[in-house]
Amino acid sequence: MADATKIYLLWAGTTGNIPAGWSHEAGFNNKFIRGSNAYGGGGGSNTHTHVISSPNCNPTMDTAMGVATGINIAHATHIHLLTALTCGNSTNLPIYRALIVISAAVATTTIPQSVIGIFESAPASGFSAYAAANSRYIRGAAAVANGGAATHTHDWEGTTEDNDTFDDVATNFIPKAAHTHVHTVDITSTTGNWRPPGVKVLLHSSDSNQTMPVGLVAFFNGDPPAATWDIVSGVATNYYQRILYADVAHGTTGASHGHAVSGGSALTGPPSAAADIDDTLIQNTTTSDVHQHILSCTLDSFAPLPIYIDVIFGKFKGLPPTPPANPLIDKPLICPDMVRKAKIR
Repeated sequence: MADATKIYLLWAGTTGNIPAGWSHEAGFNNKFIRGSNAYGGGGGSNTHTHVISSPNCNPTMDTAMGVATGINIAHATHIHLLTALTCGNSTNLPIYRALIVISAAVATTTIPQSVIGIFESAPASGFSAYAAANSRYIRGAAAVANGGAATHTHDWEGTTEDNDTFDDVATNFIPKAAHTHVHTVDITSTTGNWRPPGVKVLLHSSDSNQTMPVGLVAFFNGDPPAATWDIVSGVATNYYQRILYADVAHGTTGASHGHAVSGGSALTGPPSAAADIDDTLIQNTTTSDVHQHILSCTLDSFAPLPIYIDVIFGKFKGLPPTPPANPLIDKPLICPDMVRKAKIR
């Protein structure tokens, strides 16, 4: 793994008032910040869809009395196949706080006033909690803002296939061939409560220009200097493959999500075609020209990710101690011969 050349922290001002020695990192714009054991990986999407599974069409729920000689009409208990349903896209963006990602040389050991640091517990002093980001994921941006949504839905659309049972009044309603009608499907799913995998951290802004405190967490474009930083985003850590999430206590969050039809089922539209029925002839139970079907199905459950960038997180463990004075270096070396010659003179 390459050594880091930059240290990254967060800024809630503007790109025009970033502290001296620090720069806006535009490569993080519109990307969520995810921990990893390697820098630069990425992926995700701003939208997602689902695969519809277990579609089911129940028999007709509305019937009428009547037949018409020589006309095929739908059987009262006919159903339709559901093979042409599609699930529309919906947002992948969880509720977030957009902040400006800033960088400095990796050897930097000071944190300027108002720069936002990342912590696993509240710092003892010198910092103020940045509560504006609490309960939100952190996304890089060119300007500070809130965005995303805590929930979302999907629209399912399509048509049913032709029904495959019918009655013919001329042959005592014995099924022979399909009467052609279909139904439109336009359904909104139940609400999905989606959170991508996240690592809960505390965000605090620096009250003044100061030395980096022990326990400060920052992110890097490589391995941070081992003498002053511990890597905390390796495999099996809280940060590994999790997105920054501002909270009041350190930990993890996130789960997969899924949807169903609203209330467990939904109605189709009316049929696209129906036969004229002469109710003065032989009576029997048939379907009406406004009947509907109850549909039920589910969407696959998985964990879609928003667009992200992988970084290496490190925790500051303090500056190395100043080595003690070395008398052989700090004092001039006096040779005995020099002392003897000085006395002779």
